[in-house]
Amino acid sequence: RSGGRIRVKGRVQNQQIVQLIRMCRVFCLPSYYEGSPKALIEALASGCGICVSDVIGNREIIDLGFSAKMFDPTDSADVIKKLSDCLESEKLQSENIVLAQQLFELESQVGIERLKLWELAGLAQG
Repeated sequence: RSGGRIRVKGRVQNQQIVQLIRMCRVFCLPSYYEGSPKALIEALASGCGICVSDVIGNREIIDLGFSAKMFDPTDSADVIKKLSDCLESEKLQSENIVLAQQLFELESQVGIERLKLWELAGLAQG
């Protein structure tokens, strides 16, 4: 939080991501495509406001029950409106924190089970 200013950090180390996101009031992800948006999940877990493009990867996460403003990434007026709405809201997304933690836990369990299956099939690389 820097007095309403936007900071562009550029490339940062993975260890810094959680700390930087926790400093934000709003996380905005204006992409045209997302596969598995881990940055979105990290932002949801931080409790900041969420403003993301309405594309398949983001939508799949938000549709799990998270609170967020979603915008059409091809419509700059919609991006500005949704981002402004998100910035004006002082409510932290505490319900997002619990859901995101559950999602991380589920993702970890699925990864562990997938690795076990690969090991059984002789496909795991060691």
